[in-house]
Amino acid sequence: MVQIDENALNIFVDGSSLPTPRRGGVGLRFVWVDDAGHEQTSDESVAVAYEGGTNNQMELLAPIHALEVVTGRYPPVDPARFDKVVIHTDSQYLAENFNNAKYVWPKTRWTTRDGRPVLNTAQCKELMKLVQRLDREHWLRVEARWAPGKSDEHTKRVDKLAKQSAGSPVKHKLEHQRVRRKFSPKKVEMGSVTMRGQHETVRIVTDKHLRSHRLYHYMYEVMDKESPDYQSVDYIFSDIMLGAGHIYRVRFNEDTANPRIEELLHELDKGS
Repeated sequence: MVQIDENALNIFVDGSSLPTPRRGGVGLRFVWVDDAGHEQTSDESVAVAYEGGTNNQMELLAPIHALEVVTGRYPPVDPARFDKVVIHTDSQYLAENFNNAKYVWPKTRWTTRDGRPVLNTAQCKELMKLVQRLDREHWLRVEARWAPGKSDEHTKRVDKLAKQSAGSPVKHKLEHQRVRRKFSPKKVEMGSVTMRGQHETVRIVTDKHLRSHRLYHYMYEVMDKESPDYQSVDYIFSDIMLGAGHIYRVRFNEDTANPRIEELLHELDKGS
């Protein structure tokens, strides 16, 4: 059972992502203790889905929606009553990276210590703007705490609300991404292909433009049967625009922690 902070506005959040076609949703519940010492709750219904939303993106969008409600015209309770806002999430991705997004990544131009671009930068920046607004306008600090999923009535409720949201009509598209079915029987495994500066034949499975970094993020599969990485499926970055479903001969860099396609040698198949 999650411990409720009696001096805080507690917000339980959850994100959900459904496949084929991929779409995401969010669930929100506000919990606080009133003057009589009784626990009060208010659920926020988000009856729209996000086209292409991944699970991590939804885990970020849930607190974004929640803080928009708190800073909006009709919050469920006056935020001036509290000392802080506590976001309860079952997402380790959100809980572990909340302070990175607040203190570290803005100073590193939104890259990790390995130089990799931080994914979902747009959602991270939007969340931090709301955190700063609460601090500036209401003197409320915001923190994120990990909570086991479906461990009490609050976490079970937001899980249900997030799934309902994901199943709602699609009204938002987060970003443009082209997706093709992979041929390889292997699962995608980050870091499975070692960067050795090698030439490799790859087929692009998904392509996404990272506007904040002026880079592209690809999921790819290795097609060369002579390669030790044949049929491996991994992620890579590049400033070269490639297309999902197309097959290319490329040259990799030599940094597995920050994998890049350094050079396009030639295109082998335009795909479909």
